[in-house]
Amino acid sequence: MPRPLPYDCDAPRPLVLAPMAELGHAAFRALVRQFGGCDLLFTEMLSAAGVVAQRTNPSLFLIQDPSERDLVHQIAGAEPGQMGEAAAMLAGSGATRLDINMGCSAPMIVCRGWGVALMREPERAREVVKAVRKRFPGHLSVKVRLGWRGDDANLEGFCRMLEAEGVQTLAVHPRMQHEKFKGRSRWDRIAAVREALRIPVVGNGDVCNVEDAGRMRLETGCDAVMIGREAARRPWVFREIADGAPLKPDPLGVIREFIGLLGRYLPEERHLSRLKIFLAWFAQPLPFGHTLRTRVQNAATMPEARDRIEAFFADSSGQ
Repeated sequence: MPRPLPYDCDAPRPLVLAPMAELGHAAFRALVRQFGGCDLLFTEMLSAAGVVAQRTNPSLFLIQDPSERDLVHQIAGAEPGQMGEAAAMLAGSGATRLDINMGCSAPMIVCRGWGVALMREPERAREVVKAVRKRFPGHLSVKVRLGWRGDDANLEGFCRMLEAEGVQTLAVHPRMQHEKFKGRSRWDRIAAVREALRIPVVGNGDVCNVEDAGRMRLETGCDAVMIGREAARRPWVFREIADGAPLKPDPLGVIREFIGLLGRYLPEERHLSRLKIFLAWFAQPLPFGHTLRTRVQNAATMPEARDRIEAFFADSSGQ
């Protein structure tokens, strides 16, 4: 029996923008979408408590363009009732795809029992999935890591439990909790999870170009490729993979476009902080990118940041 499509997507083996804190907002998603090639895009991780509270205080993380039909909302939490309520609210607001975060290893997330901490408590993870599945009628997915420190022996069993409770797509970031983004991700574990499950499995980790994406598909058999950090460095990476050819966009033009999208989608008080976060990644591959990053990080206002960006590119040496 053929597997269903991952995330109920029209593309048979889609390219997916990973959820990224303080980067997966509407402005960045619009930038990625403009280059094309990306089939599905994740929101930033949404706190279930924050979603429930947004009845009276709408969340920045829930801002989206009315035309976004390729969106996966990701929520985090460990209290089944609250997770179920957040899922119901998102469904009521029009969300059709929902992902439960069981992979984030940030200390502020783990200390609350969220993210990858749920992999230490399989029964709690089961109850969370049950509560969400009961109240969310759309496509339900989960993103996991290999597990906690030194304990990934039951990864496949944990994933089979998620499948049995109604999860329809599973994304695997094949590093342990303590590894963060260090070392090479272990793609063989993606292959093992896919072999163990009947639902689509998405590969995530260390895909930076056309060759990496092809090799991940070949080595793991994954049903979709998810890219995070490289998309922050090069938002056109999905188009390169889709077309099989490199692109060389004008970096200043990309930054100007991003600033315009910040103005379109996000409140003014968030523009400078989101620009700094974006440039911390986008500047990395640029010649003298560390200089650009430092100059913008030290800017106190948006006009000052824009002036420093323009001056940087006006100087052909970048110094």
